[in-house]
Amino acid sequence: MLKKFLFILSEKNRAKLIFYFVLSLIFVGIETSILVIIYPLIDVFLGLQQLDQNKVFNLLSDYTYIKNFNNLITFSIILIIIRVIYFLVFNWIKYSYLNQLQKDLALRIFNHFHARTYLQITKSSSAAFIRDISSETTTFKKFCDTYINLVIELLIASFISIFLFIVSPQVFTYLIIFLLFFASIYFLIILKVLRLLGKKRVIINKKIIKVVSESYKFFEFIKLNKISKLFSFDLKNEFYKLVNLNRNFQIIKLIPKLFIETTLFLGFMMIFLIQIKNVGFEINMSIAGIFLVSFLRLFPSVSKILLSIQDLNLFKFSIENIYNQVTLSSIDKDYNDRPEKKINFENTIEIKDLNFSYEEKEVLKKIHLKIQKNTFNAIIGKSGSGKSSFIKIFMGLLKPSKIDFKIDGKNLDIYKNNDWQTKIGYASQNSLILNQSLKRNITMSDENTIDDEKLKDSFFNAGLNTFLNFEKNIDDELNESGSNFSGGQLQRVSLARALYFSKGVLILDEICSALDIESEKKIIMTLKKLSKTYTIIYITHRNNFHEYFDNIIEIQ
Repeated sequence: MLKKFLFILSEKNRAKLIFYFVLSLIFVGIETSILVIIYPLIDVFLGLQQLDQNKVFNLLSDYTYIKNFNNLITFSIILIIIRVIYFLVFNWIKYSYLNQLQKDLALRIFNHFHARTYLQITKSSSAAFIRDISSETTTFKKFCDTYINLVIELLIASFISIFLFIVSPQVFTYLIIFLLFFASIYFLIILKVLRLLGKKRVIINKKIIKVVSESYKFFEFIKLNKISKLFSFDLKNEFYKLVNLNRNFQIIKLIPKLFIETTLFLGFMMIFLIQIKNVGFEINMSIAGIFLVSFLRLFPSVSKILLSIQDLNLFKFSIENIYNQVTLSSIDKDYNDRPEKKINFENTIEIKDLNFSYEEKEVLKKIHLKIQKNTFNAIIGKSGSGKSSFIKIFMGLLKPSKIDFKIDGKNLDIYKNNDWQTKIGYASQNSLILNQSLKRNITMSDENTIDDEKLKDSFFNAGLNTFLNFEKNIDDELNESGSNFSGGQLQRVSLARALYFSKGVLILDEICSALDIESEKKIIMTLKKLSKTYTIIYITHRNNFHEYFDNIIEIQ
């Protein structure tokens, strides 16, 4: 499991992890140094023996600049201050690293998903995709945190145990009520802050799930038009907010522990400073004091070690799942490597001998067709006849077992050239709508990259002006799934998007299947006008409006 965990980490994050372990060793050194320095102080404060008779002090005197009582007190105070500051800085670095790690992994899984083959995406689950991005990356972060803490606590527990064995192997004192009492009080003080941060985190998580869910619904459009970076950018922004919020959340959660330990230590010091003594103690107060302080540090370490081992076992499934996701072999290797050789479509598109099978079932056999430029073409067939499969092949998303594809009489391998897909504007029977502005729904682009003239042309050519005003409504937000628009209006939004991305070819897959005849006729008439400047392929299972089509191709 550790090997797979390290494999999942990028080279940069593995280097950061090594750096963090170095910082952990320094932290362990500070923790154990505080425990060691307490031992001679207890003897002096209780008057049990002279400072120069204490073995620990003599060792410190021989190897450090601590030569007297004042040096010892000064060093103790400085060490406590260093410990407090280093503890906060140490955990700031740790949680910044862990939250950045989660963000990097989420983006990696997101981009990996959209680089898969079309068939792999269609076979995947949207719920699993969302879970991998949100839940599984969180679990991976927890695994990393648990693993780091396990190493730290093992080192601390080992050093403390060795020290206690040297001091006295026979005495061990159990006092934890004081710790729990102060912890409960302090948690009440910061409870409101934690609740507020918790509410903000829920809101951000919902936005993250929304971005991921919408990217899944639009995967065909994203893959066809190579715009996964748009969704990736939105996801990155939300994770940036989450990284900062989680860091603050986790730092605040650490403050009670830090406060209690510091208060306990200072209280213990004050008792001896005001020289409160009880005559007649039958136990060695020096040993009792050092074991009290040691146990209060050792007990949490042992508990954390046991819990960490349990958590690592619980996280095993998630690590396996993420490992499988980032090592999946079924990646569309040509997706990012296809050459951008320009394709000129001047006259005809011709397809011959098209054969396609899906899971050993023959879907299309010996399909032949010829399409002239700037014509309105209908592909008609019953449901299940393979019309949608044909269109996916035509767009270069599905690869058939055999095909002869020619443009203007020249053979073309559309599966190894991205330029072909950039010529296509596509809309399907599912009106995919973002819960964002109408402008964003049409352009699927950032504000800085929008072609305003093309946006306006697409708006009017799709007939959106029949029920909307461009200047007044282009920035209006659409409800989720476009519930504030009718079915026909939503299809015109999809048509406007297809027009915005098209460079001459429009493919419309059953876009009127859920509309009544009158609504379909209006869209057909709009498309007929557009066919003067676009080559339109209209897929339908209906057998209407033949008079509007220049070419009708029937798929059995």
